[in-house]
Formats: sequence, C-alpha cells, structure tokens
Amino acid sequence: MTGDIAIFRTVEEAERYLEPPAVEDGQTIVYDREGRHLSLEVLSEPDSKFLGITMSAGIERITIGREESLPVNGDELRQLLTNFLVRIGEAQELFHHATLEDVLDKAVTRLGFTR
Repeated sequence: MTGDIAIFRTVEEAERYLEPPAVEDGQTIVYDREGRHLSLEVLSEPDSKFLGITMSAGIERITIGREESLPVNGDELRQLLTNFLVRIGEAQELFHHATLEDVLDKAVTRLGFTR
C-alpha cells in the first residue's frame, strides 16, 4: 500500500522482509535512523548446471547498503514519519518541535517493529 511505513530493528530484518517487486518499482525508500538514504538492490541467485543443463535458481533477494555518508535527510524522514503518524490519528501539535529521535520513538511506540 502506498504510504505505508515499516520500521525494522536491523538491516538484515529489512532485507528479509522486503520483496523484489516492491524494490523494483522504485517506490520503496529506505532510511537509517539518522536520516541517511540507503540503497536497495535486487540480487538474483546464480544459475546452476546439473547434468549439463542450466537451471535458473529463480531466487532473488534484497540487499541494503549505505548510499550517503552524512545524514542529510533527517528532516525529510522526520516529515514523512510525522505525516504518517498524523494520518493514522496522532495530533499534529505533538510534532511541532519534535526532533527526528522524538518522532522515531513515537513511530516505534505506535507501530512497533516490523517482523
């Protein structure tokens, strides 16, 4: 669903959760907790040969890497999370002077971690 938020404890949990079509459509954006954009890549398992016949593994997995060295998108992440929280019923006034950490804490409290 467009506009959904998922919060993960680790990069590995996010990699296991995300599905290739969601990454390939270009609409999935991933941040670390400080506001760095993270890169997403779909990797395919290599084909194998059995009795001279090439067999496609057909298995794809997601990898997440660091795209930026500095957390320059903290305000963008804070605004995205704030907008989402307000959309699901939190009062806008709670976020007027909230830091990114404040908003993240509220998001985790409200949504929990995705498994």
